[in-house]
Formats: sequence, structure tokens, C-alpha cells
Amino acid sequence: MFSSGNTNKDDAKQSSLPVLAVIGDYYSEISIAVTRQLNLENIPEISYGSTSGLLSDKNRFPSFMRTVPEDDHQAQAIVEILKEHNWTWVGVVTTDGEYGRYAVERLRQHATMNKICFAFTSVLPEFLVDSRLKDSIDSTVKSIIENKNVKVIISFAKVNHMMYIFDKVLRDSQGRGKVWLASDNWSQSTSVLNTWKLTDVGTVFGITLKSKNSSKFEQFLRSLDVNPEKHKKNSFLKDFLNKEGKEDKEGKAIESLISMTYPYAVFSIELAVKAIAQAVTDLCIKRKCNTSTLQPKEVSMYIHKHFNTL
Repeated sequence: MFSSGNTNKDDAKQSSLPVLAVIGDYYSEISIAVTRQLNLENIPEISYGSTSGLLSDKNRFPSFMRTVPEDDHQAQAIVEILKEHNWTWVGVVTTDGEYGRYAVERLRQHATMNKICFAFTSVLPEFLVDSRLKDSIDSTVKSIIENKNVKVIISFAKVNHMMYIFDKVLRDSQGRGKVWLASDNWSQSTSVLNTWKLTDVGTVFGITLKSKNSSKFEQFLRSLDVNPEKHKKNSFLKDFLNKEGKEDKEGKAIESLISMTYPYAVFSIELAVKAIAQAVTDLCIKRKCNTSTLQPKEVSMYIHKHFNTL
């Protein structure tokens, strides 16, 4: 059983509490790997960002759910933008992972139906530590610069990949002034430009996921105590504040945290929490229950039941 219990010697004889559900991950590749393990115990996983259509296969991923649409919808939206502006000759940049491969496959299918052609397709290594990354970035930049008739580039790459591409392609005047169609991977990132300006890039159309007002979450972040020792049960926050919040007199650590928060992610995670809460509520109304009597399989069943009511 997957569990998250106290490992202190004094508590060694106490059974650890079972994990009944998992929220995450953002990237499809990680969700695929994690849900395969969780399936062994029928533990439901609800992702707030994994959009690969492969995860819709219930035979392979029976306990996987998500609060975001799959990438076929994103591909259709991109094609609609291309049609609206009569852009029929485009370049494509993606990463060599489940997300990137599936997104380009769906884009190609919808583009072909609308007589939109790909001048080139550049596929980058998924991981930044890959020894082929530098050569792939150079090759991609070369394709962008040398294909002078290609004014529109669609990118499903990740934030760091795009940062490297922009840093090189914008050094050449032929690489500037393009139209970029940004996938949800990097459309809202504030770091892709690094030291460059948007006017250097050209025009960016960004695809993003549905969100709502996240001001309450921002208020919650602003009310946080910046003392790392106050957050011993939240390892992420404790580590972040240890790194960023030492002698933080002006609240810069919290401002940094807010700047890294995406409203759509807050909304999607909220939906996931709501689904789990509804499932547990329904189970516990019908009987007396606690974490030791609830089973992941029945929690998963009730989450599925309520998913369409969110």
C-alpha cells in the first residue's frame, strides 16, 4: 500500500495512513508514470495540467482523471487561429515526449483537413540534461532563420526550451518579428524572454486553460508567515522560504511565489480537491468512516461519479 506515515522509531508500531487519492502531476509524462504505479492499488490520480490524449485510455489508465481538457481541443483552437488569419505555411516546434508527440499528431490531422502545411517540424529532447539538447536547439534556430517564408511558428515546447530558443534566434534579425502560437506549456510564462523584449519576438498568440479569479488565493499567500519553521508540515513551502525568505523584510519571497502562480492551475487544483471532498463526504454520510476504513477503490468510484457535476 502506498502510504505516508511517520517514520519515527516511537511510532514504528503504528500503521501508516493509506493514500486515498493523489492530485497531480502537471506534466503528462510524469502523470503517465505515476498513474501506472497508482493503478496497482486502485488509487485515483487527478491531474491539474496533464493534457495528453493518451491518458484518456481507460483500459490503460483506469484510475486517472483530470480537470483540464485533452490536447485535441488545443490543436483545434490553434487551427482556428490559423484559419482566421489565412496562415497556411507554418513551422512547428515540440518536445519528444507523450505531450509533444500527441499534440503535434492532433495538430497535423486538423491542419491537413484545413489545407495547412508544415514547412518544418523540430523535435527537441524532453529533458534539459539530454546531451542532444544543444544541437537540437541550434538545428531548430537554423530552421526558423533559414525558412524566410515561414512567418508563423507553433510551439508545444516547455518554458526552458523556449527560453533557450529565443535567446539564440533573436540574436539574428531574420529570427525576429515572427508570429508565435504558444501552447499552454509556456503561454503565460514570464521567464521565456529572459532579457529580451516582446517587441523583439514579434507577435505571440497564447493558448491557456480555463481559470477564474484567484484573488482569494493571492490573499492567502500574502497572509503566510515567512518563517520557514512555521511550515514544518509543508516541505515545499519550508524549503522555498529557507531559500528565498531569509531576512525577508519586504515580503519579496511571497511576491516571488505569487508571480509563479498560474490562475488556471489554482482553479484546476481547486476542482480536484472539490471532487475528492465530494467523494469522501458521500461515503461518510452513508457510514461511519475514517482514513483507516476508506478504500482507494471506492474513493475512486465516487470521484468518477461526481466528476461531471463539477
